[in-house]
Amino acid sequence: APFDSVWYPHDMLRTHSWALTAATATATERIQVCSVGTNPWSRHPAQIVAFLTTLDSLSNGRAALGLGIHTTEHLAWVGVDVGDYVQGTREAYEIIRTLLRGDGPAYEGDVFRLTDQATSGSRPLVPTCRSTYARSARSTSS
Repeated sequence: APFDSVWYPHDMLRTHSWALTAATATATERIQVCSVGTNPWSRHPAQIVAFLTTLDSLSNGRAALGLGIHTTEHLAWVGVDVGDYVQGTREAYEIIRTLLRGDGPAYEGDVFRLTDQATSGSRPLVPTCRSTYARSARSTSS
């Protein structure tokens, strides 16, 4: 049976999902091409928007993103402290959706910030979902 989509995990110390999704996008014509576990700590949300819209262009509208954290351990191994990763994922999702819509207001979150100069122009609203594989998805904020 044919596949409807392919999802590549994004881990810091593994094969890079962005390269794999780009290669798949150019080698296929029908399946949805997705990166899952793409986290805003190894790539800023603005970089994720650039990746996502480039992938959407390469795939002729077949891109999707699973935004979240696969594991905090891989990030800790390279010295990245994710802190409150639920809050960070929430803020990154808001920034990504805002930039995809072409809105560019300043954003001041607990984890991420954008100046009012961070506009991207209107881009397609690529399917984006928040995801996590971490053992515990509890927020440390109130």
